[in-house]
Amino acid sequence: MTRAELAKANPELLAEIEAQAAKDERKRQRGLDAMLHPGLEPLIERARAEGKQPEDIVMEANALLREQIASTGMMDALKRDAAPAKAVPICEAPWINGEQKSPYHRPQLLVGANGRKSR
Repeated sequence: MTRAELAKANPELLAEIEAQAAKDERKRQRGLDAMLHPGLEPLIERARAEGKQPEDIVMEANALLREQIASTGMMDALKRDAAPAKAVPICEAPWINGEQKSPYHRPQLLVGANGRKSR
């Protein structure tokens, strides 16, 4: 039976069905609006377009939020680790007691262990 046939046969039933459908759609839209969170916008818009219920996208939204939290935690850890490096002076070579030294010092223990003289 088509919508037109139902409208002819039983207009009250058609009006009741349309009212219930509108009520359900408003409920679905409110549920999707309640899920809005930064980073979830594309998922929510896709769910709106495909007619999905909020319950249908919960697991995907949860995975996206967990991924965001993990990446934020990693970035915070990297920033904490990098903070001490900001205090290191940038120059061509280290200065020790006012004298510029070579950045590489040959290990003396290995020289003695091999029995060779330093060149």
